[in-house]
Amino acid sequence: MKNNKSGKILNVLLGIIAFFAIVVIVFWLISKNNNTNNVSEFKDNLTKMQETAKNILRINYQILLETQQ
Repeated sequence: MKNNKSGKILNVLLGIIAFFAIVVIVFWLISKNNNTNNVSEFKDNLTKMQETAKNILRINYQILLETQQ
C-alpha cells in the first residue's frame, strides 16, 4: 500500500516537472527567435502547452485523490 501511494506522489511530481520543463523550453524558443512575426504564434503555442501541462497535473491530482479514498 505504501508503494502505491509513493508511486502516485511520484507521478504527480513528474507532472509538475514536465509542466516546468515545457514552460522553460517554450520561453527558450521565444527568446531564441527574434522575429516579431512569429511572436503571436509562439504565444499561442505557449498557451496551448500551459493548458496541456495543467490538464496533466489536474489528471495526476485526481488520480492521487482517488487512491487516497
